[in-house]
Amino acid sequence: MTASLVFLWQLVAFGFRAPCILGARVSFRPHAVVLAGMSNHSDTSSESVGTSYTCCCKDVDEADVKTQCSEDEKTSIGGLRFSRPGVGKCCKKVDSRYGCTFYGGYSKFPTRGHCDTDERKLDKKMCCKVSSSTSFYVSGIQRYEVVEWDEHEQDNVPRYSGPLIKVESPGHVVGATLQGKQIGVEAVLKHLKEEILHHHSGSLFCKELYEDDKSCEIAKTVPEMCCCHTDDLFKADDCIPVVESPEPDRYFHAGAWWSHLHQTKTECAEWKECQGDGGKEMCCVRNEEVRHCKEGKFFYRRTVPPGQCRKADTLVRDTSFGQMRCPDREVPEGYEEDDGAECECEKCH
Repeated sequence: MTASLVFLWQLVAFGFRAPCILGARVSFRPHAVVLAGMSNHSDTSSESVGTSYTCCCKDVDEADVKTQCSEDEKTSIGGLRFSRPGVGKCCKKVDSRYGCTFYGGYSKFPTRGHCDTDERKLDKKMCCKVSSSTSFYVSGIQRYEVVEWDEHEQDNVPRYSGPLIKVESPGHVVGATLQGKQIGVEAVLKHLKEEILHHHSGSLFCKELYEDDKSCEIAKTVPEMCCCHTDDLFKADDCIPVVESPEPDRYFHAGAWWSHLHQTKTECAEWKECQGDGGKEMCCVRNEEVRHCKEGKFFYRRTVPPGQCRKADTLVRDTSFGQMRCPDREVPEGYEEDDGAECECEKCH
């Protein structure tokens, strides 16, 4: 056997493994926005996590997800498997210096969206409780990769986040009950979008996920108190009319104080096809600054002290089922964000 053949046999036998780099794993950034199929040319390395991992995906039929993409079976590097039913794939991270080449049936995909997000269908519909007053039936859930330090392993260990429900995803929400009567999915979706998410896109975190065919109340109780999110979670950035010129750092509008924000954002003004690590892709070649708001309005953030409560006499009646709810941009006490951060009140006014 020649030296070159011996070298080739060694490569195949040991799977082209590169040494694992400690600390290379990174956790998913839930608020990062990525345009599918487009990236800045300087960020093409994002297809590998850290400096060594590559995202590899293979085709998996829906019927084979449990066996071919088991959520209970760790990969050879102790990582997670990510089911992507929308594209019929099962994905995982590998640490081979040759990428996916010698992983049979696998090919390279961007990490973001494929090797950080897991979506699975449930065996039966379950009741998802998102707050003390809102529950609904779901038949599918989404989870993200969360990396935490494990004292026993003495390493950063990946795990799945708690169950998230993406309202826009087909098949996630499948109904609810109202005062014991079954109501259809369209009415539930309308209520969640208008009364819970207030027309913003996003996910809802299931504080509890359980089986109950008879009761899963979309508007079970009247909230006793309403409060804002903590500063870093309270999303109240908006374009508001300001009559003063120049616009002040703080401005009183709609019953609250607002803080002045940066008025422009960076957007790509020109895309061109370029050669990336995974082949041809669209790259941004020119950025430009554009205003957040139309003329006559300015970009501000509503500032409310974290954890400040409101009593029930400030509730408003929702338009879906006539139940009482918290005012816009406020949530019931005890509401949890999709990353588990909970809105708690210390004082009530």
